[in-house]
Order: sequence, then C-alpha cells, then structure tokens
Amino acid sequence: MDRNPASPAAFDHSDDTPRLAVEIFVQPGFSQLELSLIVAVFEAANAMETGIWFSVRITSDSPGVVTGGAGMMVRAEPAIGLQYLQDLMFVVGGRNCSGGSWLARARAMQKLRRPVFLLSDAATAYIRRCAPLSGPATTHWQDLRALRETGEYPTLTDSLVAENAGILTSAGGDIRRKWWCVTSRRSLHRNIAPNWPAC
Repeated sequence: MDRNPASPAAFDHSDDTPRLAVEIFVQPGFSQLELSLIVAVFEAANAMETGIWFSVRITSDSPGVVTGGAGMMVRAEPAIGLQYLQDLMFVVGGRNCSGGSWLARARAMQKLRRPVFLLSDAATAYIRRCAPLSGPATTHWQDLRALRETGEYPTLTDSLVAENAGILTSAGGDIRRKWWCVTSRRSLHRNIAPNWPAC
C-alpha cells in the first residue's frame, strides 16, 4: 500500500490500472483491530490483482504519529477541513470519536455520493450527534443497548452494517465481506470499473 507517497509500493501497479483512493481516519485511542482489518483487506486486494489498485491514506486531526488504544502507533497525514476527499472513507472507532473533523468530512463525502464507513465508536458518535436519523443505523452491541435505554433512536438495527444515504454504520469487527460487497457493487462496479465483478 502506498500510505507514504514516496514508498516503493506506490509504484507497484501499472499506470493504466484504475486507482481507488481510500482514506482511513484515526484519532488517538483508535481501535488497532479495526485499522488492521481494513488495511489487510486492501493489501490482499492489491496482491490479488483485481484490476483496481487501492491507494490507502491514513489521516487524522492529530497528524504525525498517532497512538491507538493498545499502544499501536501509525503515521497519519493531516485531515485538512473538507479538502483532499478520497473515493472511500473509513472512520476507525476508539476512545476519542466524539469530536474532530471526521463528521464534516463524512457529510462532504455523502454529498459527493462517495461511501463512508463508520466503525463501532464512530458509528455511536454519529448516531448521537445526528439523531434523529432518517434511515437505519447500527453500532457495537454494547452501545446499542445503552442508546436504546437512554434516548429515542427508532432507526437503530441489530444488523452488522446499516446504510443510510451513503453513510454505512457498523458494529466493527468482522465486517469485511459486507463492506467489500457494498463497495464493489456501488462504487467500483457502477462508477469506476464496470467489468469488475460485483457481489
């Protein structure tokens, strides 16, 4: 993955291969499991030569070295307002999802009809900040129970992934198959690579 534009991996694909830019937004205290799952899937997709090259950028409101909840450290580029929006965006859950610029970036992506995936704690923060929601939403099962007890959220669902106008909320964990199918069907198959098989 070319998380660093100067890395040799940035040149591992041919110039005529369609390229899909992915932003993974993290904040201090992020979930290393969720981040690792996302990166692993895109690395596997690039290794399988699916006909699309996935270019991953890790961004943050706290650029530089960002430390996760269990001590994992990643180098993050700055997330600058509503600039440099990518084709796909993931917001990784963790301890500090209630603030930051990720919601404004997610809304801007939504207006551009580009998918946004909010995982676990980020999904919970989105549900709390944007209630009442016009469509279904989900989050981690512990937070689902608390949300149902403390507020009126009629569109909450027990699904692993729920989509509401291009913003996909998720329980986190093993969501790989679901978001891969949604991404390939809507973003890749229709707009970028019509010959690439959708789920």
